[in-house]
Amino acid sequence: MFLKKGPPFFYLLKRIRWQLIIVTVIAVIMSVVDAWLSARYGFELSIAIPAFLGTAIVFVLAFRTNQAYERWWEARKAWGGILKCSRCWARMVLSLVKGPDHDPKGHKALQKRLLDRQIAWNYILAARLREQDPLKDVDRFFGKDEMTLLAQQDNANQLILLLQSQEIQEAERKGWLKGLHHIEMEKCLKDLEAFQGQTERIKNTHFPVLYDHLILFSIYIFSALLSYAIVNDNIIFETILSITISGIFLALEKIASDMQDPFENRPTDTPMTTISNAIERMMRQLAGENEMPDTPRQDTFYIL
Repeated sequence: MFLKKGPPFFYLLKRIRWQLIIVTVIAVIMSVVDAWLSARYGFELSIAIPAFLGTAIVFVLAFRTNQAYERWWEARKAWGGILKCSRCWARMVLSLVKGPDHDPKGHKALQKRLLDRQIAWNYILAARLREQDPLKDVDRFFGKDEMTLLAQQDNANQLILLLQSQEIQEAERKGWLKGLHHIEMEKCLKDLEAFQGQTERIKNTHFPVLYDHLILFSIYIFSALLSYAIVNDNIIFETILSITISGIFLALEKIASDMQDPFENRPTDTPMTTISNAIERMMRQLAGENEMPDTPRQDTFYIL
């Protein structure tokens, strides 16, 4: 996710460099053709034609950017919900799960397992959405048997929620958890399941590829028509003006294209790693643990 400091101008320029090269080639060729046809045949093109096409591109880009932001914001709200549910889960685990009177500290191991699984659940979901190895660096949260079970699953997050549900059910049977409290904790797991499904739906639903190609093709046509329609004998001026306006269109299209897929391990991503790390630190502090996880690397203008 982009931060307020350090505007990523050069990052954006790098993202559209190949499209800018194509626009530059088109603008130079059309400026030369314009100069040749004007001198030889006196043929001119009305500026109204590229102006009309440019207006259409603006409206399409505005719609595209709005839709992309809605997808990005929905993803951010889903992870905000995961953060809220994780906080509720930590509070309920630490305050509602109690050991028997003859062994008041016997529930501590259960509490740690319930907290560790939720911490791992966040990291695993983030890795799955970014198409990375979901079980990398999470073996510290599980025993050997559970890691073996997770390695056999296509959706490790779902198995973790099942293990959590079975664990609190067993705690109720032992008398470590009251029935009403068990219901509330199951509701929390249900909410986590819903947010997981929401993020997976966003991940697996894509904009049509032809839509992207059509916008780029329209910008290239606009660049060619604008270079030809500008009434000026200076080829350098025509080329620079065409590249500048087309470059703005390309930048807007690339921003929208990146935002519409918020789980692709890019600076525009939802900051899932940072959120997961914050959840782990919060849970360990509440549990009274001294060992804290390392803070994720922060770049100059974005966090992951």
